[in-house]
Amino acid sequence: MAETESLTQKELMLNAGIALGILIPLFFCCSFWTVVFYIGAIRMIGNISFLYRTVKEYYLTKQLDLSQRYGEGTYALITGGANGIGLEYATQLAKMNFNLVIIDLNQEALDKAKEDITNNSSVEVITIQADITKYRAISEYDDLLKSLEGLDTSILVNNVGVGSCLPFNEASPALVNTILDLNVASVVTFTSLFYERLLSRVDKEKHSAIITMASSSSFYPVPSFFLYSATKGFASYFMKSLTSEKSPKLDTLNVCPGFVSTYMTGFRKDNVTIGPELCVKNALRSLGNFSDTEITSKVRIMIAGVLQGFWYIDTCLFKKVLMYLGATEANKKAFEVVSKRERELYKD
Repeated sequence: MAETESLTQKELMLNAGIALGILIPLFFCCSFWTVVFYIGAIRMIGNISFLYRTVKEYYLTKQLDLSQRYGEGTYALITGGANGIGLEYATQLAKMNFNLVIIDLNQEALDKAKEDITNNSSVEVITIQADITKYRAISEYDDLLKSLEGLDTSILVNNVGVGSCLPFNEASPALVNTILDLNVASVVTFTSLFYERLLSRVDKEKHSAIITMASSSSFYPVPSFFLYSATKGFASYFMKSLTSEKSPKLDTLNVCPGFVSTYMTGFRKDNVTIGPELCVKNALRSLGNFSDTEITSKVRIMIAGVLQGFWYIDTCLFKKVLMYLGATEANKKAFEVVSKRERELYKD
C-alpha cells in the first residue's frame, strides 16, 4: 500500500511539473523573449549544477575508509592491472590492506607488479596471465577464475581497455575486434561474473564495489578517437544503468577522466594530462560517495568549466574547441606514437 501511494505521489509530481511547463509560458503569452528567458534559465541552472557538483566532489568530499567499508584483507580484482592506471589501482589498494588479483596479458609485467607490491606491503598478490580477447563465452572463463573460488572478493575494477587514434579506414578488423572485446565485452562479462559474488559475501554488513574505467570522451564524439569514444560511451551508460537498479550494498563508480599519461596515450605530458596516481587517488576518493566522477585535477576543472560554458553558449563553438584541443602539439605527438604502434600491432 505504501509503495502504491509513493508511486501515485511521484505521478502527481510529474504531472504537476508538466502542467507548469505548459501553463507558465502560456501565462507570458509565449513571446519571443519569454522563450529566450526560459532557455537561458535552464542553461544557467545547468551551469550552477555543474559548478556545485565540481566543488562538492573535488573540495568538500572526504574519502571513506575503504578497508572498513569493504573489509580489510578482502580481495580486489583488477583487469589490465599490470601497467598504467590498473597498476596504480593495485598499488593504492594494497596500501589500504586489500589483497589483490591482477589479470593481464603481459606475464613479465605481472611478475614485476607482484614483486614491487609485495616488497612494499604485506598483502597477497595473485596474478593471472590471460588474453581476454580470446574468450568468447562465459563458460570459457571457468578455468580463468577457478583459482578465485573461496576468495572474499569485495572490489572489481574493470580497467582493461585499448584505444585507437587511427582513421576509420586504417583500422584493421583485428584492431576493431580488440577494442570491442576489451572496452565493451570484458566490462559486461566481468560484471556479470562477479555481481552475485559481490552481493553474497559472508559478512553481510560489508559493502562491495564495481569500478569501471570509462572516459571523458564518452560524453561526445571525439575526432581521431572514433571507436574508443563510442565504446567508452557504452561502458559509461552500462554503469549508469547498473547504478539505477543495484543493491544498496553495492557501490558503483563510473570513472571518466581526460588524458592520463600512460602507454595508451604515448605518455603524453602537458597541462591537461595527469598521471595515473592522481587519477586513481581521486577515483578512490569518490568511491562510495558518488556513482560518477570525471574531475581529476584543478586544470581539468577549469577546462571542463570552459567547455561547459561553450556548450551552453554555442554548440558549434564547442565543437571547434574540441577540434582545436585535438590538434595541439601534445596530441599530435601522442597520436604519432600510438598510431605507429597500432599499425605494427594490428596488421591483417
